[in-house]
Amino acid sequence: MPHWTSYIEKPDALKMFKAAYKSKEIGFPFNLYLTLNLEQMGFDVLECHYQWAKIRQRLKRFLVRHNQPLVCLWVFENSTTNGLHVHSLLYFKNLTKPNIRKALKIPSATYETVKLERLYSQQTWDKNIHNLTNYFLKGIRPEHAGLITREALSQGEIPGKRVSWTKNIKP
Repeated sequence: MPHWTSYIEKPDALKMFKAAYKSKEIGFPFNLYLTLNLEQMGFDVLECHYQWAKIRQRLKRFLVRHNQPLVCLWVFENSTTNGLHVHSLLYFKNLTKPNIRKALKIPSATYETVKLERLYSQQTWDKNIHNLTNYFLKGIRPEHAGLITREALSQGEIPGKRVSWTKNIKP
């Protein structure tokens, strides 16, 4: 049985900030904000980490065929309104919704459970990444809320780790 977590811990929050900025340092600045509502896609709460790993593997295979690495960070949340879902930041060359949907291999019947947003211009990249990282960290333990510029809010319990990133941006 997996360990259930209720909050993002301070060490993970600090590492997430570093990982977000490292994507730019290595030449693959995040340009896509992706949310997948895994529970609404029909996945059981206990298999959401596994399903997200499978989706990342499909993305990685697609991107390797297009000569680019998978650069990604993510956070799991489990809200009363949306169920278990994952927010992620990615770098995606040739960024178009059809390309991304093709890479994700998500059935068209579940498109409403996928939220894709292109990040703004590179001129405003630092501000956008700062704001999005703060948004991702809203589930931080309340006593560490001073690390972020927004209110810490409960994001429900999830089985397993709440936040992570690909090895190429490991802090």
